[in-house]
Parts: sequence; structure tokens; C-alpha cells
Amino acid sequence: MPSLSRSLVEFIVRPTKTTLRTFNAIILLWASVNIFLGLHAFDPYPYNFLTLVLSWLAIVMTILIMINQQRQEDQNKEVLETILLLSKATQIMLKDQSDSLEDIKEHIE
Repeated sequence: MPSLSRSLVEFIVRPTKTTLRTFNAIILLWASVNIFLGLHAFDPYPYNFLTLVLSWLAIVMTILIMINQQRQEDQNKEVLETILLLSKATQIMLKDQSDSLEDIKEHIE
């Protein structure tokens, strides 16, 4: 995924104060412009087109969140597999060292 797309996904999926302020400003601007235009408004009250856009945005955000969660699960799985491999390697090394110490102990006695 390109850098711009990833940053856009992060902007939407992990909302910050900036994201929420921007979102609220857009909705406030939408309503203000339509109120100001009065009878010539492109989306008069009850803002059916805005409702459609928000519904579409909710669907897109849901999909992006699910993709992001799947990506995070895959990363967590890789980390756990690496930890398991390191743990097994450590066990083998400790077993070898223990055997070596036993051999040295037997040799000394």
C-alpha cells in the first residue's frame, strides 16, 4: 500500500483530535452552506445527501478497520511465532549447556 494511502487509512481508522475536528468542520460547513443558500441549497434540510455520504463513509471506515485489524493480527502472529522459535532455541541451548556441565562434573569426579 503506498505511503499516501496508508496515511489516509491511519487518519480514518485511528482518529485523533485533528481527524475529529476536520470531520466536524466539514459537517458544520456543509450545513452552514446549505442554510446560507436557503432555497437554492444543493442539499436542503434534512440533508439527505449528507446522510448518504455519512452512510458510505461508515461502510468504508468499517472495511478499513477490518483490514487494519487483520493486518495487526497477522503482525501479532508473526511476532508470536518468532518468540516461540527463540524460546525453543533458548531451550535447546540451555539443554546443551546443562549436558556440558553434567559432562564436566562427571569428568571432574
